[in-house]
Amino acid sequence: MKDIILKIKDNEGIEFTTVGRLYSKGTTTLIQYEETDLSGMEGCTTSLTITPNRVRMKRTGENIKLGTEMIFEPGRRVKGLYATPYGNFGMEILTNSPRVRQSRNINLRLILSDHDCKCATCMRSGNC
Repeated sequence: MKDIILKIKDNEGIEFTTVGRLYSKGTTTLIQYEETDLSGMEGCTTSLTITPNRVRMKRTGENIKLGTEMIFEPGRRVKGLYATPYGNFGMEILTNSPRVRQSRNINLRLILSDHDCKCATCMRSGNC
C-alpha cells in the first residue's frame, strides 16, 4: 500500500485533488479514495480496480444507499440510473472512443506519475 495524491480532471478543466491509497499486485492496480463534499458524496469511498482490459469503479458508504458498481471494458456500454435532488436520470457510457482512450491514458499517467510503473516485473509485487 502506498499513499498517493490523486488528481481528477474533467473535460472542462475542473480539477479535484485528494489523498488516496494505491495497491498493486501483478497487472492489477487498486486505487481508493474518500469522496468529499465537493463531489456531493461526502462519506463515501470510491475504489478503482484497474486491469489491462477493464476498470471497475465501486462506491460504498453512508451516502450511497445501495452502493454503486460500474465495470468499464472496451466496446461495452454501461447503463446506469442516477438519483439526484432534481430527479432521476439515465446515463449510458461507451468506453471505446478515441477521447475516452486519451483521457484514460492521461489519468493513468497522472495517477502513476510518482510510481516506477514496473509492477509486473518488480520483485516486490505491489508491496512497495
